[in-house]
Amino acid sequence: MSLIESLQLPLQFNPAKLQADLENLQTEEWTDHFNKQDYDGDWKILPLRCPVDAKHPIQKIFSHPAAKEWVDTDYLGQSSYFKEVLGQFDCPLTSVRLMSLAPESRINEHSDGRMSIDGEMVRLHAPVQTSSEVEFVLNGNRIEMGEGELWYLDFSLPHSVVNRSARDRVHLVLDCVVNDWVRGFFDARSIGQ
Repeated sequence: MSLIESLQLPLQFNPAKLQADLENLQTEEWTDHFNKQDYDGDWKILPLRCPVDAKHPIQKIFSHPAAKEWVDTDYLGQSSYFKEVLGQFDCPLTSVRLMSLAPESRINEHSDGRMSIDGEMVRLHAPVQTSSEVEFVLNGNRIEMGEGELWYLDFSLPHSVVNRSARDRVHLVLDCVVNDWVRGFFDARSIGQ
């Protein structure tokens, strides 16, 4: 399984409903990403699930590996379709966030540690609002993800993003505990189904 760098998973979400929930969450409460050296421009996060004891906005957007208990935020409570989407995951969800990269902003190349199917956690992306002018590069290869699709990417590999479009690129980012349901997507791939 370690050879799989990226994989579009067979779940599809309604882009119009995703964007309607996103529109309802356009508040001033989005938090700047805390790793300022990792990006140029404007990269903001809105937490939909966070550690149960998180109080500060930075604690709410950080996918803390030591956190044991996670809870839905009020933002998820305001989002009927995002709640429906999360209900389709038959695996424990830890951090779930909306991540917005503004026009002409860049996420510099970096790696996210052990976020791969070979580990205990995977990070999945569901583009809510994107464009063909967004350049997402994973391990030297451009990955084009469409609105409403669900993607696995091995974030232990180097990756970067540039938003050359005229609107924010927004992804629903889900950190999932690897279980048999998650592994099933990759088992099917490995036997050619």
